Amino acid sequence: MTQQLQLSQSEVECSTTELTAKIKEHAKYRRAEHAKFTTPQVTHDAFTRRHSSSESALKALQTVHSSQMHQLTALSCMQELTGQFAEQEAAFTSETSELQQH
Repeated sequence: MTQQLQLSQSEVECSTTELTAKIKEHAKYRRAEHAKFTTPQVTHDAFTRRHSSSESALKALQTVHSSQMHQLTALSCMQELTGQFAEQEAAFTSETSELQQH
């Protein structure tokens, strides 16, 4: 009877040791698997933030570009009007000179 009890205790100790080792092994495996999913998620989140930042920068650049195009259009119009004004002034100066000579 004592031998059976000792044998049973040995089996329990062996099973407990084996179970503890398997629990540790499974916990290690679970942490490794969790890390596999966490790393891509962190990378994805970083890319998402970078993408949002890039979109904001692009919108700001588009706004500046649009504003500069309007300014360029206005400047072009002003230069055209300045040229027309210079032509008219030259014509009036010429006409005035002719009228003064007569």
